[in-house]
Amino acid sequence: MDGKWSIKQHIGHLSEVDAVANLRIREMLEGIPTMSPAVFEPRDYNPWPIAKVLSHFKEERNKNLETYRSLDAKSLQKSSVHPRLKVLMTPVDLAWFDAEHDDHHLVKINEIITTLTKTSRS
Repeated sequence: MDGKWSIKQHIGHLSEVDAVANLRIREMLEGIPTMSPAVFEPRDYNPWPIAKVLSHFKEERNKNLETYRSLDAKSLQKSSVHPRLKVLMTPVDLAWFDAEHDDHHLVKINEIITTLTKTSRS
């Protein structure tokens, strides 16, 4: 709508963020001082069937959750510098940061749904 991201684009982007988070957690555990930057190749999820977009998201999110669940107390103390924010982050900090990012996209998805619902009722 209006040249902005679709619901599929938001969901697809979140799956890409999960892949970056997994990489960053591995880097923390390996003692790499600075995490990899979040570089996203523009991918158009709009042609994908919604079931495929959701499946892709579910797969990446489950990998992310498995990684977090596998961390022991010692692993949770490891840290690396976030490349854009220039602050030291632990896996818990990264999870919090990514959850806030998720919230932003969930709000945008809800706005799209609300707009479409209002439009269809008119």
